[in-house]
Amino acid sequence: MADLTSFNEQKRLEALHSYDILDTDTEGDFDDLTQLAAAICDTPISLISFVDKDRQWF
Repeated sequence: MADLTSFNEQKRLEALHSYDILDTDTEGDFDDLTQLAAAICDTPISLISFVDKDRQWF
């Protein structure tokens, strides 16, 4: 039987890399989204985090 966790993780990583978002400059749309999330949650900040196989990108 195939290991579904490994299969799902591989698909997740493929999807993440298909976005071409890692190691890019600031994205205004993501900044707007985090500001909206912070306002809705009444918090001083919020984050969007992308988790690669070996690193995390904010």
